[in-house]
Amino acid sequence: MAKHLLPTTCFETAFIEYLRLRFEFEPLMHYAMAALHVCDQTSREYPDFVKGFLAWFAPSFLFDHKGGFPAQGHAANPASARWSRYEDCHDLLEGWLNDDLDAALVRQETTLIIVEEVEIKMTEDREDESAEGRKRAMRKKPKGVIYGEIADDLGISPDTVKRRYERATKMPEDFLSHIQPVALLRTDGQYTIETREVGRPGEIRFRPGKKLR
Repeated sequence: MAKHLLPTTCFETAFIEYLRLRFEFEPLMHYAMAALHVCDQTSREYPDFVKGFLAWFAPSFLFDHKGGFPAQGHAANPASARWSRYEDCHDLLEGWLNDDLDAALVRQETTLIIVEEVEIKMTEDREDESAEGRKRAMRKKPKGVIYGEIADDLGISPDTVKRRYERATKMPEDFLSHIQPVALLRTDGQYTIETREVGRPGEIRFRPGKKLR
């Protein structure tokens, strides 16, 4: 567990930083577009990651893609799946635009609780008799049991726990940063970003010549 060193009392500053981290971890255009919209609404200068995306997008759209839009999906990574991975950021964006962030921030906090609880429970031994005599690795609680326990505690379905955990922790095929942002939090009026290190410092997994999604 690691908290990204903001903290700040300004949501817009925290949100743009969260979008930057999300974009660097998985370069979906959605994060850059959301940051662009926040900057336009608040008369801010575009951050470097937005400028870089626009500099790539304009000539690609005009010359390489022949008008293709990078949000368009394909069989292995459909557009609906990309929007699903961006959904929590859109939740925050809409809350900010409507001047009602509370519900979106509660959902961010719940996501972090799920991630932390799964991390803890994955180290716990199974308590059922079927675990007796097995190798130690097989005596740990299976994820299905873990999801069920967390669901009982939170009053939601195991499928919801599973979906939110996997969405928050799934490794993308390509990434520009080994820092995975998990949740944007508000505590005592200050915003922080919860992150995880999922690779080696400085590691980049992005094949040269491959188009940004």
